[in-house]
Amino acid sequence: MWNKSFEPLGVSMFIKFFNRAFFVYSLCSLGFLLGFSGLVFAEDFIKPSNPYTSVYNIPKESKKFAGREIDLSRFRPAFINSNPDSDTLSFYNYIHEDKYWEAHLSKTAVIESLYVHVVRFEVVSGVTAAHVQLRAKLLKGSEVVLKNESEEKLVNDIVISFEAARPAGESYNFFVGTEDNYLLSGRIASGSQRLSEYGEGYFTEQYEIDFSSDEALKLVLDGIQMSHEEGLSGFYNSLKPNCVTKVFDLIDAILVERGLKKPDPFLTVISNDPVAGPTIFALEERGILKERKANLRDEIEKGVTQAPAKVVGEQSIDLLPTIEGYPYSLVMLLPKKLQESTEFKEAKKTAYELVPKFMQSFVSTLMLNEAGKSTSLLRAFRGLGEEMKKGLEQMNQELGEPDTSFALYFAPWKQSNGREVDVIQELGVDAKLPIKTFEADLNFDNFNDIHISLNDALSAQAMADINFGPMGMVIHISLIKGEVSMSFQAVGHLGDFEKEMDISNDKVNISKFVVPKKTNVFNEPVAVLNLSQRLEEDLPKMRIDFGSFGGLSMRADRPQNEGKFIIHTREGDKVRGYSAPSMRGTAASISLVDVWMDIFSMEFDLESFRVSDMDVRVSSGIFGLKTAILK
Repeated sequence: MWNKSFEPLGVSMFIKFFNRAFFVYSLCSLGFLLGFSGLVFAEDFIKPSNPYTSVYNIPKESKKFAGREIDLSRFRPAFINSNPDSDTLSFYNYIHEDKYWEAHLSKTAVIESLYVHVVRFEVVSGVTAAHVQLRAKLLKGSEVVLKNESEEKLVNDIVISFEAARPAGESYNFFVGTEDNYLLSGRIASGSQRLSEYGEGYFTEQYEIDFSSDEALKLVLDGIQMSHEEGLSGFYNSLKPNCVTKVFDLIDAILVERGLKKPDPFLTVISNDPVAGPTIFALEERGILKERKANLRDEIEKGVTQAPAKVVGEQSIDLLPTIEGYPYSLVMLLPKKLQESTEFKEAKKTAYELVPKFMQSFVSTLMLNEAGKSTSLLRAFRGLGEEMKKGLEQMNQELGEPDTSFALYFAPWKQSNGREVDVIQELGVDAKLPIKTFEADLNFDNFNDIHISLNDALSAQAMADINFGPMGMVIHISLIKGEVSMSFQAVGHLGDFEKEMDISNDKVNISKFVVPKKTNVFNEPVAVLNLSQRLEEDLPKMRIDFGSFGGLSMRADRPQNEGKFIIHTREGDKVRGYSAPSMRGTAASISLVDVWMDIFSMEFDLESFRVSDMDVRVSSGIFGLKTAILK
């Protein structure tokens, strides 16, 4: 114990000074801590660091890119670093002049105008896809403040663009996006940045929409928030979610806040114009399209405000033929007892959803490089088979005792027949189909009517100078407990063309693959693709048949043909006509002898992606004189 009587004077003074100093220091420290805490609470949290500056790997669920790094030099989503109660929204990853900035947007900013952008790009001749994004133009005094380590800038616009994030060096591919491969990234950029990314050859069309400044600002804030919250956590899909469906998710949320009925979900439409035209129509349908303005490049670089008189790249051809009085429709033919039955609701829903899934996979192959089309097309069909398998398992679980079947057609249809169906309201299909849908009786007359209309469609396609023309599809489902099966067919016409080949052995030198030129509509080349899946099979069977006269059988009353497309053959004569594709060359040992291999059908092994069987007729002739030598 300390004895004060022995305490030297200097020690006593030091202790008193130390105690007072510590007290003052404690007060100062407490004041500093309270003040600092006040600052922290005012900001809500210390600003977090940007999580998208190093490495972000694609998850293992990706079919193609599992484990690979996302290209973060391009595909960074927004990352908010401000207090939700702050008057300013601050976030990282605003891209401008090819650099990432910390952006600051006032929550009382005034939006001068709000646009939906449509950027078209040609896939193949006559098929035009598009990218869709949002742009808000800010009034002077409300600009976004951009900051980095050494600079500060003002920009007067914000572009919100949802894109397919992928590894460096991988270009976008519509087909690859039909499965879980790309991640979805909501990018925030300036208009000039987006122009630099597209280059001179693309036109960014601007469609002004009728939102108040407050609504437009809320949409922008919601879009940035969506980008932040979703980050890189979800997969992009070519059908949904994608660039255009996310834009309409934001737009429709504002319309619901107005008190309007929620619009039907936007769906990429199956056509030669799957995105651009449907986007503009959807804006008109919602009553919010004001007018088209100047293209973005003309506005930013030339100060132009008026829309161009002629739009480059908007012209296209129709992929489907027009049949007077028979517009293309989805028609489900099923027994009367099923038309009002709730037991088969899921089975019907599965069938309806397979149509856009198939068309998505099928049309996407047009976007591939030539070298990858055949293999990727088979992969698309294998993927469709997997979807069919899932549907069959689901249907089998829900089946009762009665055995039955039904068919869903995509074909020309006299719309006065049958009952029009709203598949969204009645079945819960989460997409707006691009055509009307009907249910009708499963009987010979309706089968016959559809086949006649398809023959008319073929005659119409014969007038068009195109390499391939889709005509129709059918999904036929047999519902027998434990033996559920499904067949999928697509039918289309083939235009005449020749493709160089090089197949040589000791017997033949094949030099060409040829689809013969039609001489009239009765020998128009036609192909029927058949994909059949049984519940107990792991993979579907795939077969392609080629027609003799381009006709489709109307003998749908035969049990084995019920609900299916069957190509004509000559009654009593098994020799087929010359509308089938052929491989042509010469006999290796006798160069003067021409050789034809007419292909009537091909079967594919979807596990190895190889042709497993072919029905061919081998013919030969000297100087073009053709004689059949083997069938």
